[in-house]
Amino acid sequence: MQYARVSIEAGNGPKYYGASADLEVFHLPGVSENQASTSQIILCKGERGPKNYMNVIQAGWHVNTQREGDNWTHFTTAWTSDGYQKTGCYNLVCKGFIQISTRLTPGMIYTQSSLSLSIYRVGNIRSSF
Repeated sequence: MQYARVSIEAGNGPKYYGASADLEVFHLPGVSENQASTSQIILCKGERGPKNYMNVIQAGWHVNTQREGDNWTHFTTAWTSDGYQKTGCYNLVCKGFIQISTRLTPGMIYTQSSLSLSIYRVGNIRSSF
C-alpha cells in the first residue's frame, strides 16, 4: 500500500469545522480484482484515543472492483462515530442521509477529470457533500 497524507493537528489552537479539497481524478481500467485506488478527503477526530471514540467522515473517488463490481471510477462517501465498530455507513446505505448536492450521488460512476469537495458542519446537520 502506498499513500500520501496531510495532517493538521489543532491541539489547543483553532477549531476546525470542515475542509475542502480539489482532487485530480484518474480512470484506471487496469486495476484488477485484488487492487484498489482512491483519493479522498478524510476528516477524523479521536484517532489517538480508543478506537470506539474515533469519528470519521470521508468523501472522494475510488476504483475498487471488489466493492463496486467493476473497474470504473466511482464517487464514494463513508462515515463512522465509533471507529467503524457499530456505527457508520458507505455511500447511500446511510440511515438518515441528507443529500444536498444535485450533481453528485454517492456510488455513482464519476467521469470528470477533477473533483472539488467540501465537508463541513452546518448547524445541526453535521456534514455536507
